[in-house]
Amino acid sequence: NFIKNFPNRFYNVGIAEAGMVDTAAGLALEGFIPFVDAFAAIVCNRGLEQIKTCVSYTNSNVKIVGSYAGISDYKDGPTHHSVFDLSVMRAMPNMSILVSDDPVETEKMVKIAVEHDGPVYLRLSRADLPVLFSDDHEVIFGQGNILLPGNDITLICCGTLLYRTLLAAKSLEKELARLKSKLASSQGDDLATQAVEIAGVKVLAATLDGADANALRETMDKLKDKLKSAAIVLASVSDGKVSLAAGV
Repeated sequence: NFIKNFPNRFYNVGIAEAGMVDTAAGLALEGFIPFVDAFAAIVCNRGLEQIKTCVSYTNSNVKIVGSYAGISDYKDGPTHHSVFDLSVMRAMPNMSILVSDDPVETEKMVKIAVEHDGPVYLRLSRADLPVLFSDDHEVIFGQGNILLPGNDITLICCGTLLYRTLLAAKSLEKELARLKSKLASSQGDDLATQAVEIAGVKVLAATLDGADANALRETMDKLKDKLKSAAIVLASVSDGKVSLAAGV
């Protein structure tokens, strides 16, 4: 649609990512707001010197769109898998990063990029994404969103992984509910006698009232002994009670 509506504002520079970035830097110096679009794995690689020198260092108002990001371009093989672009672009001076989670956010982030004075890297995917947000969803530059409030576990993600992370959160919610219903909490040295297996992890828990450091250490050791080899021990404090969980 853009090409049809604005044919004089669209340029195909061919397979020349470095030259494309330099051209955009020149347009920015003339007061335009250029958007450059290319494979994320390539523009953040072949065009990196130009991005660093002509866009980032000079704080030029260039918007770089890295499409086919992540492994969404899996069909073209590992040469086109972009698993490094966020790390590279975050290291560029003056560069701001936008990562879209769904089509609604993409539209809003394009507008944010236009309004922002300075270089922006907008990361997009080739994969078909479900619509996760309504049109009234607010995108605030530099701020994330809490989508599922809770106090048991924290999942942090961005971009195309959001949909899968939401599915994982729903699955974990069911597992945590099952865990809470099966794990018998006890007081002091009277530990739970049977470990519960959750998603392949054996879990054993104990609760202590007003325990000191030594009591905590002893109880943790006993939890580990009952599981024979505990890979991790977690502790939390709530209402003066200390809850311990050992898993292997």
